[in-house]
Amino acid sequence: MHPQKPYKRNARVSDLIQEELGKLILRDVELPGGIITITDVDVTEKLDYARVKFSVLPSSKSRQALGLLQNAAGHLQHSLLRKINIK
Repeated sequence: MHPQKPYKRNARVSDLIQEELGKLILRDVELPGGIITITDVDVTEKLDYARVKFSVLPSSKSRQALGLLQNAAGHLQHSLLRKINIK
């Protein structure tokens, strides 16, 4: 029997951000004729930086989706910080 590796805090935070940000994008970002999905969130050990990866269907709308997400970044970040409580 192998000892189970502890589930790191940054991995838990990453999962939480992915779930909550996906809900926010679904609710607040409208991509006509397309769907934006959060595929992965990489969070640093100090929890001070997160890289969000996403996919878009259809892929022809990816540039439009990137623009929408960049424009909504401040709102999404603010809403996400209100939604999750990290100490």
